[in-house]
Amino acid sequence: MYGRFEKSRTIQSYWGCYDQLCYPSFFPNGEPGWHSNIQRHGFPINNIINDDEDIHDDLEGRNIVSMQEYYCYKFQIRSNYNVILLGGRLLQQFVVDIYLA
Repeated sequence: MYGRFEKSRTIQSYWGCYDQLCYPSFFPNGEPGWHSNIQRHGFPINNIINDDEDIHDDLEGRNIVSMQEYYCYKFQIRSNYNVILLGGRLLQQFVVDIYLA
């Protein structure tokens, strides 16, 4: 990606803007993708800490959403319109990219 200063920057797959830039048809409104500070439901925003250094295996010990949990939620079949699940081959490429991230 090139910014205003003609200097190239690499976008990492764990940044919140990665999904929108690589798959704009899945995110037409520019909503952010997974990032490391997504709050788990039921935790106040001021209690969020990034537990990269201290990884817990139990879900009760963490108050942020993991990448796996986020994409499992995005791929669930619901009664409303989910543009990601109608992506065909683009969906397959998206799933492979997520798996490799």
